[in-house]
Order: sequence, then structure tokens, then C-alpha cells
Amino acid sequence: MADRPVEELGFEEARAELEVIVAAIDHGDVDLDTLSAKVARAGALLAHCRTRITATRAQVEDLVASFDDDPEELGRGPAPTEEPF
Repeated sequence: MADRPVEELGFEEARAELEVIVAAIDHGDVDLDTLSAKVARAGALLAHCRTRITATRAQVEDLVASFDDDPEELGRGPAPTEEPF
């Protein structure tokens, strides 16, 4: 897992690798010689996940905001002017 650059990982891959590293550190399964490298990798994975979440949140907010736009601009036809019933 750690051989791939963090930037090439999808969110789920990065999250899964981060969970493995954190679990190994929590259980004391990381020797002192590799601890620094594991912590650095975990930091990079965390930053990558946060960036992906932020980008996705912005996309969702833009999409939701577009729902308030003029329906004709969105290709749904004219907005109803009165209740059909």
C-alpha cells in the first residue's frame, strides 16, 4: 500500500491505509525505526482525505445551490406559475 504516492489514491484507499497505520500504532505493532515514517505517511493520508472531502463538499454545495437557479436554465422547462389543482 505505502508504495503508491498518496496523490494517486482514491479516498477509500487512503482511508483504509490510514486505518491500518493507526491500528498498528495503537496496538504497538510499529517498531521505533519505522514509527516516524508511518506517522509521516499517516499525516499525508489524512491531509489527502481532508482535501478530497473538502472538494466533494464544495461540489455538493454548488449542486444544491444550483437547485435554486432558474429552472429554465437547468433544462427542466418553465417554472409553474400556479398550483395545478
